[in-house]
Amino acid sequence: GIIADLLNKYVGKYVSNLDSSHLNISILKGDVELTDLQLRPEALTALNLPVEVKAGHIGHLKIDIPWTQLF
Repeated sequence: GIIADLLNKYVGKYVSNLDSSHLNISILKGDVELTDLQLRPEALTALNLPVEVKAGHIGHLKIDIPWTQLF
């Protein structure tokens, strides 16, 4: 859907399997929940951490959008 495409634009560089089946949205409340995402191994490279990420899994990610503070 449109929301999944928009999220892919911003979150897609960090996770590899984002689609609408991993997405729960309450637009009026500003809640976005993502579940069962695969972290891209190269997603954390820019942080220059002293570790190498081989694989990663994000079970649940909740994003609160403060609509009243954006406008």
